[in-house]
Amino acid sequence: AHSWGGVSLTDEKVRDIGTPTSRLTSAREAIDPINGMVVSSAIPVEVQLAKELSSN
Repeated sequence: AHSWGGVSLTDEKVRDIGTPTSRLTSAREAIDPINGMVVSSAIPVEVQLAKELSSN
């Protein structure tokens, strides 16, 4: 979890600039109780097939 990807608060450019992996974590819910850092490994994700967007 090195936060590769551009900075964008919305998803419209995700295919062009990538997205930081830090968007998968929560700084409010997933805090390590020992060091106080955001948990950034073994993050469960759900992947679904998306419809292809038209370029219009």
